[in-house]
Order: sequence, then C-alpha cells, then structure tokens
Amino acid sequence: MDAASKISKYADKVGYEVNVIGVPKTIDNDLVETDHCPGFGSNSKYVSNMGLEMWFDINTYKKESIMIMEVMGRDAGWIAASTGILIKSVPDINQLIYLPEVAFSKIKLIEDVKKALENNNKLLIVTSEGLNDENGQYINVDNGSYKNDAFGHQQLGGIGSYLQQCIKDNITNSVKLTEVGVIQRCAMHCVSKTDIEEAEMTGRDSVKYALNGYSGYMTALVRLDDEKYRCSTRLVKLQDVCNKVKNIPLNWINKQQNGVTQEMLDYVQPLILGELNPYDENGLIKYTDISLFR
Repeated sequence: MDAASKISKYADKVGYEVNVIGVPKTIDNDLVETDHCPGFGSNSKYVSNMGLEMWFDINTYKKESIMIMEVMGRDAGWIAASTGILIKSVPDINQLIYLPEVAFSKIKLIEDVKKALENNNKLLIVTSEGLNDENGQYINVDNGSYKNDAFGHQQLGGIGSYLQQCIKDNITNSVKLTEVGVIQRCAMHCVSKTDIEEAEMTGRDSVKYALNGYSGYMTALVRLDDEKYRCSTRLVKLQDVCNKVKNIPLNWINKQQNGVTQEMLDYVQPLILGELNPYDENGLIKYTDISLFR
C-alpha cells in the first residue's frame, strides 16, 4: 500500500494520467481500515485444519506429547489467533497460542506448559513468528543474524525452535516442531469459498473504482451488520493505510494471554466457510500457469 501511495502521488506530481487503487491481499491480515484481507480466510482455514490434524496425530499415542506449530505473523498474530477456532471441533483441546500483541516471557511459557500438562499430557502450541519481549524487541533466537528484506523488515523465523528448546530444557523432551512455511499462503486444496468470492469481488470493484476516476485509494472490505454474514467494499485513502499495522484487539486475547476469546472465534468463523473442488481428473490441483502471461 505504501508503494501504491507513492505511485499515486508521483503520478499527480508529474501530471501522468493514471488511476491507482490499492488491493489488500496480505494473509497476515494486518492492514488497517479493512475488516480483513483477501487470503486471510483461506490461510486460517489451512493452518487451523493443519493444527487439527496435528492434534489428532499426537493423540494416537499414550505417552506425553507436545506439538509446536509456528505460523506467519511478524507484528500481528491474526493467523495464530485464528487457530483458536479448533475449540469448536474439539471442545476439550489442550492448546496454547502466543501472539506478538502481548509481551513474551520464557518463565510464563514454562508455567503455562506445566499447568496445561497437569490435566492432559497432550498439548498443541501455536505461535506467531514475531514474538516480542517486554521491551518490544523480537525474540531473536539467532543472535542478531536475521537479515532484512527489501523493505528493511527483519526476516523472521526460528521462534518455534526457541520454544521447543525452552520446553526441552525445563519440562520434557517429548516436543516436536512444525514450521509452516510458504505452503500456508498457497494451499489451494484448502481454500475458503468465501475467501475466493471476496477476493474476486475486491478485484472487480477495484477496477470499477479506477474506471470511475478514483485514485490514491485502497479497496477495503466492510462486514455488514446482518444476521447472515456478508461483505461489501468501500474506498479508504492509501495514506491512511500504508505503514500502519492492525493488531488483534487486546480484549480478543484471553486474560492468561495464551489464547483467544469468543470475539476472535466469531470474527474468523465465516471467513473459512465454503468448499471448492480444485482437483483435476488426474487428482492434481487445477492451476492456471500465470507465467504464460508475463
């Protein structure tokens, strides 16, 4: 959105006739001024189902077992928080969720895990990649070796390994780690129908806004106040969006700061609904090779 804003301002400055509309698409769901971003719903659906499968996998054994799942989320924990929806399928699930919105403490992690294991020797831990300490600094497990991307942001990863080692050093060796990488943003086999339809709507409306002469705006999604979930679009100024982060409301995080509240579940639930059949007759996913259009 920052790039779109700069292009729009430059075009105005030099008198170049082009209309610029930003289209939200980050799976991190951290853009302000929009209820959510296309892509987030499908991402939530994928990581939540992955967490569900991990939970049932570790429950096939009688022995104590902890599974850690690290997901994307640099400064906002929407993806990790969305896995709180698992309680709807497994009411007695033993789950801890750690988010960038609250300060991380190694001591509290150990206390949380020990307490969770008292009633159930199986535990699922979901963590965002960008946990912060009490000073707002990333928990840097690689001792300052993180590199910056093209935008100057630190490229994160490794927090799952850090949590795993903390648990091994202080509680038990029976802890495994799954780092969910690029697949969480391209898992077409687990796409949400709602998400696909909203993505198309957002794209079509963005083109219409541009053709109608609007420029310097982002197309935002608006959740309508109806009994049945529906969304529409509206325009917001790019300058009000770029370089800002939408965090999870603190009252959507539980008092123990290791899980989420009903408000978060209500927010996520409609976004992951609906199924598509993405498979071809050969059993592989049907894709359009966009490289042909480059």
